[in-house]
Amino acid sequence: MNNSKAFLFIVSILNGEQVQALVEEDAEEFISLVKHNRLCNLLLHLRADLQDVLLEETFLLLKKMSKRSHIHNFKKATLLKELIVLLREHQIPFVVLKGIPLSIQLYQHFSVKQSSDIDILIDIADYKKVHTLMGDAGFTSKYRFNALNVLNYNDFVYKKNGLYVELHSRFFNNRWLFPFKKEYITDTSLVSLGTEAVPVLRNSVYYLYLIVHSKKHNYQRIAWTYDALKFKGIMSEQDMDEARCLAESVGLKRIFEEYERLKIQDLQHLYRPVPHRGLERYRFLMGLNSKSYYKWEECLHRLLVPYRFIYAWLNK
Repeated sequence: MNNSKAFLFIVSILNGEQVQALVEEDAEEFISLVKHNRLCNLLLHLRADLQDVLLEETFLLLKKMSKRSHIHNFKKATLLKELIVLLREHQIPFVVLKGIPLSIQLYQHFSVKQSSDIDILIDIADYKKVHTLMGDAGFTSKYRFNALNVLNYNDFVYKKNGLYVELHSRFFNNRWLFPFKKEYITDTSLVSLGTEAVPVLRNSVYYLYLIVHSKKHNYQRIAWTYDALKFKGIMSEQDMDEARCLAESVGLKRIFEEYERLKIQDLQHLYRPVPHRGLERYRFLMGLNSKSYYKWEECLHRLLVPYRFIYAWLNK
């Protein structure tokens, strides 16, 4: 449990509560939590009077961090528009996850959310074509494209102008957990970036993705949990019913019900500032799905590793 004054100060701001001024001995931990959770822009967006409850030195540091973040997000927005045009020209179905589009959906501004890269979800059948297109457009990748790599990795990382783009073929590393389908892409444009419409997931699918993404990291990122709870607020009853049915069909009923009850103030009981989260992620991925055969599927998958090599050889 994290009951530090700096942590409770942040939770109170996210919850829209009145806060007392942060004292000097808590300022260092406050900045550390803000950096780790990428909360700088969000806190400044939520509280126009933040200057009144922070020390001058702390507030100026926060503003400096925010300025750097806005510049980085502007560069990412420019690159994202270039990618959208590229993929649309070649009729590649895709959606943009988290980052700039989610910031627009939740906060009506492209730079409230902070992220290190651009995440794009595509169909696995389009991987080879997109890999070639991005290479021709000046993107570099440390991965050599082949069928074996596509089977082994969920994401391919590309770089251009110092910015990173991740191509995903599924929502999570575990291939049985919530597989991606083309019908999950929204039919209408909910988000626009300048003159470009940004394809995003349907609300019901997006909400389920956000809550699993938050839980997968064991509530380590305060902003990710806040995003999931904020997203729940923009969903209609029909969206929630659809999300509930989807959660049941893919074995995520338990986590869906957990987030139905969750409130932002509950973070003070859930958040654990653990630097290394590998074990938590592993336990989550192995124990999340409510279907009894889930673990056996994972074990069987590991036993059938030679199949990957046969598949790669057949698809050279």
